[in-house]
Order: sequence, then structure tokens, then C-alpha cells
Amino acid sequence: MGLLPLIAVCVLVVVGASGLGADGGGVLVFAAGYLFLWLRLRRVALTARNVALAGATAIGVGLLLVGLDAAFGGSSHVTRTVGDGPGALAGELAHRWRVSLDGYVSSGQATLIITFSLLLLVWIALRRPRYAAVDAVLVALAVSLLVNDSPRDVAAYGALSCAALRFWEEARRVQ
Repeated sequence: MGLLPLIAVCVLVVVGASGLGADGGGVLVFAAGYLFLWLRLRRVALTARNVALAGATAIGVGLLLVGLDAAFGGSSHVTRTVGDGPGALAGELAHRWRVSLDGYVSSGQATLIITFSLLLLVWIALRRPRYAAVDAVLVALAVSLLVNDSPRDVAAYGALSCAALRFWEEARRVQ
């Protein structure tokens, strides 16, 4: 657990820096996932208050990184949208939700893939015992579904990755 904060900061900088692609949604996804993993590894109680604080912290970290990026000369769609204020952020989020819904209903195949993938993720989330890394990936995927506009990719690749991680954790415990 000692390197987790350092790795998280490095990933967040790489994902969020304007010069490297500036994925604002990715910053929130990774911030939420790493923060949740850190909380689980420290055995912090997952009360409504703590979850709300963790969510606010993830958003705060994202805004801080975007602000630092802009302060150091970074310019991207992320820095411009954040700079335009809460209305612009809400509009961008609403746009992504519309695109996601359109992607979900774009074809029978897309609807089937996303629905099956989401059902698999729910099944994984309900399994016992709980594993910190699996739960952190589930949180990151939930955030990704909220802030990104590619539900088929997020759900399908997320379900495959999460299932592999879950089965690896189970196999590791058997040995």
C-alpha cells in the first residue's frame, strides 16, 4: 500500500495533462478508483458520509489537477470547459449522457452487449467475499459510465477486466 498514493498521482497527472491528451473523465475515474481502493485497504467504514466525502474528494482532486494544468500553460477541451464554469460542466455531462443513451439504443447488438455486461458487473458486485481491488474497479467503472460517452466499451471491457480480476483473486485465495 506504500506506493499506492505515488502511483495514483502519477496516473492522474498522465491521464489529465493537456500535453498528454487531457482526459477529464479519466481523471475522475482513476481518482475515484484509487481513492476507493485506498479506503478499502485502510478498512475505512463505507458509510454514506464517507462515500460522499470520497466522491467530493475525487471531484476536488480532478478540479485541482485541471487548475494546475491550466496554471502551467496547459490548454485543452477540459481546461476550457472547467474554465467556463459549472454550467459548461453540466452541459458537457448532459451531452455525454445523451451520446451514451444513443449508443445504448443504436442497435440490438449494442443494447445486448451493454445489458449483458452490466448484468455481469452487478453479479460480480454481489458476490462474496469482497475484494478491495475488485470493488475499486467496480467504483471506477460506475464513475466511467457517468462521465464518459462510450457505454459499450466501458461496460464490455470493464466486465471482462473485472471478471478476470475477480477470478484471479479467488484463485489466489485457494492456493
